[in-house]
Amino acid sequence: MNRATDRDARTRARLEQHWKASDRGETDIEHAIYAGDAILDYPQSGERFRGRSTIQAQRGGHPAERHFTILRIRGGGDLWVSECVISYDGVWSSPTIWSPTKPSISPIPSRRLPGGRR
Repeated sequence: MNRATDRDARTRARLEQHWKASDRGETDIEHAIYAGDAILDYPQSGERFRGRSTIQAQRGGHPAERHFTILRIRGGGDLWVSECVISYDGVWSSPTIWSPTKPSISPIPSRRLPGGRR
């Protein structure tokens, strides 16, 4: 396995671990993927959270039970996209752009799923 392929395999494994930990409510594992200076942007609302501890606190305050189902993870090098079905009070799809070399993770605004679900 060459270095690029090995790096991509490690990145994919970290993303899978992140989403599975998110589903199980294992917050320390869920947030381990974020760099200490990570930036989490929600473009649809204009919200921006800076730093792993701030991101973790923001997520910890959500009153709904969350569940995550990975549909696909695609990417390579410095650009990755995860598409998951995330349920809070409803169900919607949330692709996420993630760059392992840049401290930013940006959820893309949700899109409608079949049946009118979000």
